[in-house]
Amino acid sequence: PAKAIMNSITYIYMASATLPRIYSVFEEKQTVVDSGTIECPDLKSEIRFVNVSFDYGGKPVLKNINLEILRGEKIGIVGPIGVGKSSLICLLLRLYEPEEGLILFDDIDIKKFTLKSLREKIGFVSQEPIIFSDTIRNNICFGSKNVTEEQFQKVVEITRISSFIDKLKDGYETIVGERGHTLSGGQKQLICLARAILKNPQILLFDEITASLDSQSEKILHDAIENVMQNRTVVFVAHRLATVKNMDKIVVLKDGCIEETGTHTQLLEKNGFYAKLWNFQHHR
Repeated sequence: PAKAIMNSITYIYMASATLPRIYSVFEEKQTVVDSGTIECPDLKSEIRFVNVSFDYGGKPVLKNINLEILRGEKIGIVGPIGVGKSSLICLLLRLYEPEEGLILFDDIDIKKFTLKSLREKIGFVSQEPIIFSDTIRNNICFGSKNVTEEQFQKVVEITRISSFIDKLKDGYETIVGERGHTLSGGQKQLICLARAILKNPQILLFDEITASLDSQSEKILHDAIENVMQNRTVVFVAHRLATVKNMDKIVVLKDGCIEETGTHTQLLEKNGFYAKLWNFQHHR
């Protein structure tokens, strides 16, 4: 008992050291106010960024962005590290607000939509896969309500996730551990992809999701992505240009501005900034 008391005291001190940090997180105020009053409808025509500028902690990140994303279009966003590629996606999700300009969803300012209804239209897969210490099934279904077995199996088929699940002893009931430490990077991203697809979103946002994968995992993930991109509007942020080579349009960012846009072939023919990046990545 005396030893147990001493151990308890140690745990109490460890917990008390973390409490100020926990309280500071709870007391953090939201920077985005959910003041929208209308439900976000299905996208019929286009998403437009109109003279959008954004700074982070006083540091300018994006400057005067004018961008048109047509319904069903596949857009690649490329550029050097720290140029504002991920910020563009965060603005569309309303994780941040632009300092200037508007983001229009079929000519309606996205601030007029409730956050919940806007985000229900969007599937988002981030660079860092978010996996919980739970079963694979519950990780995929996280955030979706009243999922039927038919819906679940359809997502499994589309994302080709069964390629590795079938090899596991407990299948979809396998516990993956905190942050999915029992899974590879590619397997974790496939689970996150399946989670994003389960709500059948019109719009898909990918934020450098292949950046930390080996070539084999990247190919498996890309095959799954090709499958899920059909009939959806896609914005794909990438550092490796080969990832977005086949997109309908590639947007090249430089110093927080749009430097050039076009298909892969058009941009190479321009022999501008994109061509320099391509040559650098493929002739090292």
